[in-house]
Amino acid sequence: MAKLTNAEMLEIYNQVKDIPSRRARIMESLRLLLNTLTLDKGYSQDICEVSYDVKGWKDKSEDQTPVIYIIDDTTQITRHSGCIREYIWTIRLYGLFRQGGIVDLEKWLTDIEQCIVDNTTMAGQVNKTEVVQIITDNQLFSVQNETHLFEVILNMEYTRKYTDPT
Repeated sequence: MAKLTNAEMLEIYNQVKDIPSRRARIMESLRLLLNTLTLDKGYSQDICEVSYDVKGWKDKSEDQTPVIYIIDDTTQITRHSGCIREYIWTIRLYGLFRQGGIVDLEKWLTDIEQCIVDNTTMAGQVNKTEVVQIITDNQLFSVQNETHLFEVILNMEYTRKYTDPT
């Protein structure tokens, strides 16, 4: 598993730097980072899709998985003196995995967690990203058709000026 090089992080940064919304830059940085989950980078699988559109997950065939869907969730704001605000933004990664059994799923979840841990600032868009929870549903679906559903919950911490939403 490979931490992205400075050149690769700079490439992600350059792809998102002109997006006017800070939150949109963060989500797009995460999407681009998760797209680096490939065998060439030392991970156990090649990611097939990283998307914000979770609606079509049931129609994915085995060769169209694994997929990860990024869903934004709650934001906790701490107000500090002056106009500085600290944000903890919860992002949920929902995923579909049809590439083997429970051991293969666990390897994939380790890959996702390691990718986040190794690249915690999302190309400089956040102060830190933490994996705070991993949830699997393998016992309900995997017995029938080797379908594994999972959720990885992230907390992304960043600061900004109250008067500057970018």
